Amino acid sequence: MRYFLLILFLMLNACKSGDAISPDDSYTIGLASRSSIHSKWKLVSFENNQKINYEVVLEFKAERNEKGRQILSGKSSINFYQADFIIENSKLVISNLSKTEIAGNASAEAFEAEYLKRLSETTNFNISSETLTLSTAKQQMTFKLNN
Repeated sequence: MRYFLLILFLMLNACKSGDAISPDDSYTIGLASRSSIHSKWKLVSFENNQKINYEVVLEFKAERNEKGRQILSGKSSINFYQADFIIENSKLVISNLSKTEIAGNASAEAFEAEYLKRLSETTNFNISSETLTLSTAKQQMTFKLNN
């Protein structure tokens, strides 16, 4: 009985906090129970199993920006980046991608441009165990959970 009351108390406080749960959140919350998209992920390959020679990290954050959209951020081969994301009808929509302006060598800059282009074009995602796959009809990026 104590546990029931504790859970009820926590649920009521969560509802009073003003954080409404939108239909998009219910899908994200469902994902969190299997393996949370709200984690840090490390890029391990593209669709052709091309080895990634750079440390690329992507983090989907649970907090929202001033426009009410969730945010993602990370570090690519050279720069730090961030964007808004929403999940609509089981699709991932990434917008307002921006990055720092740190210069690097030509190879790292070319890789970064390709990665950020792929990220901004992403429409589909799948989480299985500790693997996140971001894709379009023509390309795919695979990430592993980054502890």
